[in-house]
Amino acid sequence: MNQFFAFSSGEWKVRVDDNGHLTVEQDVFGAVTSFGPFQLSVDESASLWDLITGAAFDKRPSSPGPGVPDESMLGFALSAQEMHSVQLWASDAFVDLTVTELINEIGKLIEKYTGKKPTLR
Repeated sequence: MNQFFAFSSGEWKVRVDDNGHLTVEQDVFGAVTSFGPFQLSVDESASLWDLITGAAFDKRPSSPGPGVPDESMLGFALSAQEMHSVQLWASDAFVDLTVTELINEIGKLIEKYTGKKPTLR
């Protein structure tokens, strides 16, 4: 089907396609380090795509208005037949269990494949 999902939070950017190819970037003050591509296991890929589907980004609106001072904006993009892009303030993202589970899984994958523990808030 050739779909992909992308996520960004602060210094971290993640992209995964429906074949389980994962790439990660870390941008610290303009110094970008690229990790991957990595091949997720069949179980990792299926679990991640179940979480992506469950978060229903194709039906979800972006957060309205400004966030609180110093609050992170999280970006989500899903491409299949058309592109769906959603931006959520951290306070909006983490009150939704489906989005929280997805972000937690992304964090685990970043740590597993890069050896770095991300802060995704």
